[in-house]
Amino acid sequence: MIPHNVIRRRMKDTVVKDENGEVNMRIRVLGLIPYVVHYLRTESLMAYVVFSNGLLYHVTAPENVLIKWYDILCNTCMVIYVNMYVMNIYVFLWSCVAGGCFIWNSRYIKHEPLKAFFHIVGVQLPLYRALQLSNF
Repeated sequence: MIPHNVIRRRMKDTVVKDENGEVNMRIRVLGLIPYVVHYLRTESLMAYVVFSNGLLYHVTAPENVLIKWYDILCNTCMVIYVNMYVMNIYVFLWSCVAGGCFIWNSRYIKHEPLKAFFHIVGVQLPLYRALQLSNF
């Protein structure tokens, strides 16, 4: 039989992990606000897709691996398309910064709140800047 203090500790750890994961996903949703504003101002299809995919993954199904990879694949395709279409060095540089930060964040940062913050500052905002510069 499992002692009660072990069960309580396990339940407490589970609740804390769930709360932190939920909070971190909500933090990442803040990085989608510029995309909503951009969509409302310009009716940009790409801003709408980024926002809707971000909500789908970060709010609706943060644990779903299929939706995560769908979001990553859509964003990658849009970044490649925009860079090939506009052929602008600044758009390319912002895209490279975001791509490098995404890979670095995915592989090396383990602290979840820092990971969420870095996702906004290092990935979402640079890609937003690239979207602005591309006039998409």
